Amino acid sequence: LEQVFPVRFEGREPDDLDGLDGILAIGNGDGGQSNAPAGGPDAMAQRCPCLVVFPQTAGAVGSGIVIELAADTQLARPLRERRLSEECGPAALSASPLGGDCVLACADGCPVWWRRPGRSNWAHYSAFCPEELGANEALRDQLRAGRFMGLVPLLHLLRHICRELAWEERPLAAAFVVDDPNLHRSSYGHLGYRELIAHADRHGYHLGLATVPLDGWMSSRRASALVKSSPRALSLLMHGNDHVAGELGRLTDDRLAESVLAQALRRTLALERRCGIAIERVMVPPHEVCSATALSAMFRLGFEGACIGRRHPWRDSGSLSKFASAPLIKWHPTDLIDEGLPILPRYPIDRSREDLVFRALLGQPLIPFAHHWDFADGLDLLEQVASDINSLGDVRWGSIGSIARNCFFTRRTGQTLHVQMHSRRVVVDIPQGVCAVQVSAPSLTADGPQRHLAYGEARVALANVEGRWMSDALPVTPATPIELALTPKRPLDPATVPNPPRTPWPIVRRLLVEGRDRSRPLLGR
Repeated sequence: LEQVFPVRFEGREPDDLDGLDGILAIGNGDGGQSNAPAGGPDAMAQRCPCLVVFPQTAGAVGSGIVIELAADTQLARPLRERRLSEECGPAALSASPLGGDCVLACADGCPVWWRRPGRSNWAHYSAFCPEELGANEALRDQLRAGRFMGLVPLLHLLRHICRELAWEERPLAAAFVVDDPNLHRSSYGHLGYRELIAHADRHGYHLGLATVPLDGWMSSRRASALVKSSPRALSLLMHGNDHVAGELGRLTDDRLAESVLAQALRRTLALERRCGIAIERVMVPPHEVCSATALSAMFRLGFEGACIGRRHPWRDSGSLSKFASAPLIKWHPTDLIDEGLPILPRYPIDRSREDLVFRALLGQPLIPFAHHWDFADGLDLLEQVASDINSLGDVRWGSIGSIARNCFFTRRTGQTLHVQMHSRRVVVDIPQGVCAVQVSAPSLTADGPQRHLAYGEARVALANVEGRWMSDALPVTPATPIELALTPKRPLDPATVPNPPRTPWPIVRRLLVEGRDRSRPLLGR
């Protein structure tokens, strides 16, 4: 948490509370307050914001419980009026809210989180206590569907304390992704593009078609015209290269990885010329498997990101085993890997949508993904999920590429604009009166490769400071947009990389798979 918020936690005696910005007070299980100063929690809250929590005595609940959250404005927007599952039981409390208290959450009708209103205090009480991280456990493991009440109240305390240093709030970014469709015809399996475009326009969502570069050898004029005329509804991005089983996961040699991914880019460029549609430089690895070597090659070749749902998508686990225990993996809007390739998280459309609440709470992109067979009964599922996503706050739908290019936050202090990058390349509007920018980019590990930042014509090395890469204050021109980009030490031009060895199997497999997919609606009749 100290790597996320500008705070330091200190142990203090009950009579030594001066100079604090906030207090996390851990009570005892019977509802009393252990080691509290005279006057108890209310007296502490008069000094500074205070959260009183009680260790869970009930332990895990086999069948789970349902937490009902209030509509209170002190709750983060995505949490309001939600019913969410929780695996852990609350502490058995003898204390209960006072008459004027505002209940924020209940379990089985009993208050488990409440606040005490007052002009000069911020006092919250929770029947759930934060837990220590287990071996190889990430912070995100304690903020998920089924396990969140130990951490959520503490996050609210920290956000309240740090509100004057908070990053400027940005709308939530959202898009759907459907794997495999191509432009050979104006439909693919159970998806008809004309119907899909009309449905997306009617319900205000965007959908990216993850298409296999090998399929780019041919495109239908009608399909191309439909997609080209509807950029607000549909876009294209890359889905592997040949789409053979685990193809990106098997790339453990630098030269082979560069060869395969450069070929994917060249095939994509040829398809762009053929159909007149710009295709996003974002990779969706087939079967969500991708090696560390492949991710590094993507960065050198100019990819803007990878869109992956798995937490650990790499097969060469030894080379990325350091990420297995990274405490902040999947916490930020993206995970910046090595020199700075962002991994955008996505989520199966057929899963419980509870976890989208926590993604929204963290400001992560909301990217449900599917296959054409998920719409055998029509497009109602897209309407339902889009409605659920829109209820989480201010949402902006757009292409995966636009999301990859806009994952950043800003904060201004005096004449300096602080920029926190979660993309490899962003364009930032410099406000009037700002003369310098300071750029930071989170790091999952303390020993990653050196990162470099290009801004304007300059290129500077970033310093690794307390778990993040940071620049010095860089001079800028007020009221002038500037591009900031994380750049590789050894950039590669795809045109100069030789093709991988040819084999007939990828073509045979694609013909078989596409034939199967296109016949499914007919067989269903």
